[in-house]
Amino acid sequence: MSFGNADAAFMDRVAEAYIGKAVFQSEILMLAGSSFLAGTGLMLAGIPRVGAPWTEFSGWHVALMGGLGLGVYAILCIAGKLHTSQPIGQSISIRIGARLLVLAVGFRISPDFGFENPAPISVCQSSVGLAHF
Repeated sequence: MSFGNADAAFMDRVAEAYIGKAVFQSEILMLAGSSFLAGTGLMLAGIPRVGAPWTEFSGWHVALMGGLGLGVYAILCIAGKLHTSQPIGQSISIRIGARLLVLAVGFRISPDFGFENPAPISVCQSSVGLAHF
């Protein structure tokens, strides 16, 4: 089940991110990760329509909070460096922040896929989200 092939288009954006060894720069990885999360989220939202045992909301959460959230975070980090005349290249705190954002999305959808968190879901997601900022 596809959403107007938007999920495939996002995955195609991930494939376009491969530009040789420069693909391992944090800026490229964050932008490609944003497209990956958006495409994966749309797929996860469509699959329950044909009988998967999880809810559509997990997919929407991955697409919007993961994909859109990581994309906005990446753009703000890149633009912040450029507008303050700093050299491109993300600091370790920015890299950790991007990973924590993705981890918070993972905590949020994990119960739908059978992974119970050690603490209530809101505590795990909120703690990781707070650490991100």
